[in-house]
Amino acid sequence: MIENFQYKGNSLFLDDVELKSLAHQFGTPLIVLSEKRINNNYLKIKSAFSKHFRHFKVHYALKANSNPAVISILRRLGAGADAANPNEAEIAMYSGISPDNIIMTGNNLSYNDLKRALEMNIKINFDDVNQMNILKNELPDIISFRINPGYGNGEFTGIKTAGPSSKFGIPMNEALNGYRTALNAGVKKFGIHMMAGSNNLDPGYFYELSGIFAGIIKTINNELGISFDFIDIGGGFGVPYKNEAALDINETARLIAMALDGIMDSNPDAEIIIEPGRYLVADAGIALATVTDLKNYGRSIAGTDLGMNILIRPALYGAVHEIICINKNDDKLFNYDITGQICENTDFTGLNVKLPGLEPGDILGIMNAGAYVSSMSSNYNSLSRAAEVLISDDNVHLIKKRDDIRDIINNTFIPGHLL
Repeated sequence: MIENFQYKGNSLFLDDVELKSLAHQFGTPLIVLSEKRINNNYLKIKSAFSKHFRHFKVHYALKANSNPAVISILRRLGAGADAANPNEAEIAMYSGISPDNIIMTGNNLSYNDLKRALEMNIKINFDDVNQMNILKNELPDIISFRINPGYGNGEFTGIKTAGPSSKFGIPMNEALNGYRTALNAGVKKFGIHMMAGSNNLDPGYFYELSGIFAGIIKTINNELGISFDFIDIGGGFGVPYKNEAALDINETARLIAMALDGIMDSNPDAEIIIEPGRYLVADAGIALATVTDLKNYGRSIAGTDLGMNILIRPALYGAVHEIICINKNDDKLFNYDITGQICENTDFTGLNVKLPGLEPGDILGIMNAGAYVSSMSSNYNSLSRAAEVLISDDNVHLIKKRDDIRDIINNTFIPGHLL
């Protein structure tokens, strides 16, 4: 548990705000975020990389958490945005990020998607040469491709985003063809991008991957005689979910800089861009759930009001989140399977979780809920998504209201003959 969380007696506090009181005030399920922790995470990664690169920029990956309040915190600190599609780009702009600080890296985008990006005047990392060719005579001023280096790694297979089995990016020979086509079409400015996997905790992985990337960049520099305006090394900077050591971000930045050192002379004005998402916001959030029922028929099951419609990662990936009781801090612990209200047997938030003896009305906290919780949630089983609040110093702000049934049915229509 990070230092922003602290038990006082039997009650857990985040940034000196009692979480139990927030659960009572706003109800559960509830996601609570710490502005202070987001600030600290951003400044830590910015400091680590700024030591090594003259031109450097953090672009926040909106896919982790696209709440405009979260984006606004990072925008005020100087972050740009990594958008996966035009909708995310529009949310970034709504949150105050200027178009010149937004890069869209999508895949399988339509002409309308790409046209919207051009109209917004944001940069595009093309996932394929065919994506560039869709625009034909409407090419942007700067052309960038997402490279598949043939190697990648992620915490789970589903978040490994490079290598032979990945749908993302293009190999170097195709990239050469793409840049050559753009060059022949009169394009003068170029970028390059790579993102090979999510939630990595080993600095050595980033060194190895950046070395491969540097070799690809060098080949393109030499064969086509172009230099890059930006070199986007993507994200994948991990946070520990279980009993793991945290990523040493200073060592990671040092090793990436070492791997890229040999190409900087050929790309002297290139801005180095990173795209952290999870690293900035995951451990700044906790999801609160109320225990609604207890069963003990051979095993102890604690039913809660938070299910896989809100936190799908355990069902989708087998992800493990630390789960604690925020209103009890006893030493005597028992094993529980934690489940929600969804009509599927995959609806488990945690298995064999050690917790104090639970009773209905107790409140559980699911850690690392600042990333890939709200952004992956749904109204499955017609249940509401969680409300979200932000702790800013001593103030608590509601930044997303809980769905009600009107929100769930608002965009549906019953044809007249069925009334």
